[in-house]
Amino acid sequence: MTVDDRRKEFTKTILKSLAEHPRNFPVVNDLGRQFVVTALGEEPMKVLFDRVKAAGGYANVFVLTRGKTVLLPFTRQEGAFSRGGETELSMPYDADSTVDMFLDYLDQHPEGTLLMLAGPQHRPTIAKLKEDVTV
Repeated sequence: MTVDDRRKEFTKTILKSLAEHPRNFPVVNDLGRQFVVTALGEEPMKVLFDRVKAAGGYANVFVLTRGKTVLLPFTRQEGAFSRGGETELSMPYDADSTVDMFLDYLDQHPEGTLLMLAGPQHRPTIAKLKEDVTV
């Protein structure tokens, strides 16, 4: 099974779980929409960032990583209640950097990390590691 096939199966699992057990998400965009994005830990960071960018910088990202599911909220900076402690992404990343590596980085920065990926306006997006979720 390819990575894409596994992510599609994971997406189906998430959507089925959300249909059976609706929940409030931590991230809602300016229009009141709640985008759900999925990723696998072994996928490239750039692929995840492109998905979040396509959602306008606001996304509730479910990541299947190391046998568990993690909820990773992405919020545009102007839509967030900032505590002022967010750090800019200082981790170098390239084509070999994975979502798991990004999660490890976020573990070291619980205050959140500022990313410049929220579309053509280059509005900053804040990523924060959330608790494990049951699906």
